[in-house]
Amino acid sequence: MPQDHDASASTEHQEKSIRRRPRVAEAAEARLRQSKFLELRAVSCEFDEGVLTLHGRVPSYYLKQMAQSLLDRMPEVLRLDNQLEVGLPRSPNGPFRRSSHGAAPASRRPR
Repeated sequence: MPQDHDASASTEHQEKSIRRRPRVAEAAEARLRQSKFLELRAVSCEFDEGVLTLHGRVPSYYLKQMAQSLLDRMPEVLRLDNQLEVGLPRSPNGPFRRSSHGAAPASRRPR
């Protein structure tokens, strides 16, 4: 009989863990959306067995660290895996698009 109780407790723990995943990830994303940094609002989060993983792209290492700082002390998060990429978005229409090196466009000479 103790084996049945152990199996039941293990199954119950797994079910609670599965239900907790989206709730923790959603809470993390809500914190990022409330941030004053608009670029952090597009970061997505996954939570599994105590590990919160951040996904997405930000324009600077500073913002990568700010995202981590905002989520650092969340309850239930044992470890934070910051997988954010730093750089301009792959899409030319993305929110971080800048002209190359901030240079002004070349002037055109009349013909």
